[in-house]
Amino acid sequence: MNVLHSAYRGSTISLVRQRPTVAESVLIGLTIATFTTTIPDLIMRTLTGGYTKVGWPVLGILYVMMAYIILGHGQLALAQLRRAGVLVALLLWAFASVAWSLSPRATAFQSIALIGSTGLGFAMASAMQPVHAIRVTAIAITIATIGSLIVIFAAPDIGIDPSGEWAGSWRGLYDQKNEM
Repeated sequence: MNVLHSAYRGSTISLVRQRPTVAESVLIGLTIATFTTTIPDLIMRTLTGGYTKVGWPVLGILYVMMAYIILGHGQLALAQLRRAGVLVALLLWAFASVAWSLSPRATAFQSIALIGSTGLGFAMASAMQPVHAIRVTAIAITIATIGSLIVIFAAPDIGIDPSGEWAGSWRGLYDQKNEM
């Protein structure tokens, strides 16, 4: 059991992180696997025979699920958020940079992605003890790696880069070999 002590309004409260539920572990693992691969795009590429970007709607759904996990651990998440003032300021700065960006739309998307991946960290910190977070991350990355190997050997037209400078390079579940 991992305890986080938080000083709030002159009193100290002790917030205890329990073992994550199976649903929390699965949602966080799915989010990690999705963040580290291009699974949604791969599915659409396979279904349509072409390349279709569907990542943002899928990531939006995952961000909502992360918010649900965070809200489910309200007091603990709030205590962690209070302790992360510098991080919150940096996230706000990233989002505010849309105002002076040369490419506001791209900057807005990148800021949303940064906020979403930070939300994943808060969800993991709220729902899991460090040992569970490491275990879920390791399982998600292992599944993504095994999935990549399966795609490389079972569907080489998808798993191996067909053209360009990196033709013949393994890419697995990723768009490009360096992402793997």
